[in-house]
This record gives sequence, structure tokens and C-alpha cells, in this order.
Amino acid sequence: MTFRTTYWLAGIALAIAAPASAQSVFDGTWKGEATSATLDVKPDEFTLKDGLYSCKSCIPPYAVKADGQFHAVKDRPYWDEIALTVVDPNVVRMQFRKNGKIVAENVETVSADGNTITFKGRNTNNGAGTVVEQSSSATRVGASIPGAHRISGAWKPDPKTNQVSDNAMTMMVKVHDGMVHMTTGLGETLNAKIGGDYALTEKDPGKTMSKVEMPAPNVMKITDMRQGKVVQVSTYTVTPDGRTLDGAWMDPRDGSKGTFVARKQ
Repeated sequence: MTFRTTYWLAGIALAIAAPASAQSVFDGTWKGEATSATLDVKPDEFTLKDGLYSCKSCIPPYAVKADGQFHAVKDRPYWDEIALTVVDPNVVRMQFRKNGKIVAENVETVSADGNTITFKGRNTNNGAGTVVEQSSSATRVGASIPGAHRISGAWKPDPKTNQVSDNAMTMMVKVHDGMVHMTTGLGETLNAKIGGDYALTEKDPGKTMSKVEMPAPNVMKITDMRQGKVVQVSTYTVTPDGRTLDGAWMDPRDGSKGTFVARKQ
């Protein structure tokens, strides 16, 4: 799974808030449903040809040698080096390092007919350092690239194939005295003043800064920033029965957006 794909999946690991009250509708533990996601995104675009791999759809795009060795890539909050190995004509393995430590591995496999690609990945780059496993698939859009490895081309993600470890899908929330306190199943914590400035998410390797707003008792908006740039704006709405949360997110950098559902546990 590419880190671009991993990013929007991570948006399901909720960041939610509400104003101070005796009992906020957001208080409690929430669990996102990976297969509930919908996506409105541009296809992922990769090219692996003549020993060079490039990701055109990544933000920002990058290119490295596909020689099995680690190569530095700038402007990546969660990793800084990648090693790409061609396993065979249908399979590629990627390893990611941060500060010299391997934090993730992804395997991309193209089907026999060349029309589907499957992403399987695992990473430990989170607050607790625990393993998160993810998988998904995508469908080829347009023609393959002559003379290139079979992963090359444009691929449309299929959110209904998403599978993510439970520990990456939960969030515990408590609202008190105008503050929101959130802890993910991966040990990352945000303590932010509602209507206040950006606050750092503690133990988050990407050093995400988040700003929380509350336009209504059951609606909240969170703006996430990394490396000084807004990377995601999310809106969360709790349904009248208080048991379901409808989430919507968008990335202002490329206009991608999506939705998902979470349930109170």
C-alpha cells in the first residue's frame, strides 16, 4: 500500500471534539469502519521503468532508483528513506525508514490479467510503536505503459476492499472545561482548546498540529497541519441517536476527499 493510500485511511482514526458540557455526544470510544469509506480522488500513478520508480500522484511527487537500496526522499513527515525491490514482473516490495529505522514495508502485486493491483502493508511508525496491518486494492485506469513493470500506470482505489488493524481504528474522547482530550488506539494524544490555536498531537511521528472548532453541539471541524501546510480538513457529525458518527474529509493540496462511518463502542 502506498503511503498516499495509507494517509486517507488514517483519517478514519478519528480526531473528534465538542464543547464543554456535563456529557458531550462525542465522549466515549469510537471505532471507524474501514469498508464504509467512500473516495473522490485522482488515480494513484506510478511508473517503474529502466530501473527508476516514480510516484506522480504522491504529495509531493518523487522518484528513486529501484535497486533495493535505501534512498533519501524529502518532505515526508512519517519516513525519510525508501528502498524499492523488484521481486518479479508482477510484484514490488517497498521498505521505509525514519531516522535510520525501518518503520514500514509494503508489497504491491498485480493480478494475472494486469487490471488489479493489491497493496499489503505493515508499519510501526506510530505513538506506541505497535504493528498496524493494512490491505486494499485498486483497478487499472487506462492502458499499461509499454516496456515498464506491470505496477506502472494509473490505478483507481477501491475503498470497499480496505482492511485495517483494529488498533488503528479506535479513538477515546473526553471533553472537559472547553478542552478536547483524544487518545488513539496507537497511543497518540491531542489536548486542544476548542476554538483555540493549533495544538501538537503528542507521540505522533509526523508531528501533526490540529485546530478544533465546534459549529454545533453534534458537529465539529478539525484542521490538520504538517510541516506548516494544511493537509486535511475534517467534519464529524454525530447522528441523533448518539451511536453513529458520519465523517467527511478533504485534502486542500490536491482536492481529494472522502467519507466514512464510525460507531460508538
